[in-house]
Amino acid sequence: MHLRLTLGNPHGDLTVGKTYKVYQAKYLIPQSDKGPAFTLNANPPVFHAELFSTGRLAAFITRNTYAEARAEGEDHVRRENASQTN
Repeated sequence: MHLRLTLGNPHGDLTVGKTYKVYQAKYLIPQSDKGPAFTLNANPPVFHAELFSTGRLAAFITRNTYAEARAEGEDHVRRENASQTN
C-alpha cells in the first residue's frame, strides 16, 4: 500500500513529501543442489514498512501486524502534512 501526499502549486500538482509501503516479511531460500531459489512467508508473520521522504528511503521498520505497520506509515505521512500547514 502506498499513500502519497501531493501539494498544489501554480504549475500543477507537485508530488512531494512522504510515502510508505507495507508488505509481509519473506525469506529468500537460495538455489541449491536440491532445487531453484524460492521465497517463504515469515512464520510467525511480521510486516515491514518502508518510509520514504522525497523519494528516498528514510526508515525501514518491522511490526507484528499489518495494522501496526500501516499505522506507522500513515503517521509518517501525517507528520509531513502537519508540518506543511504550520
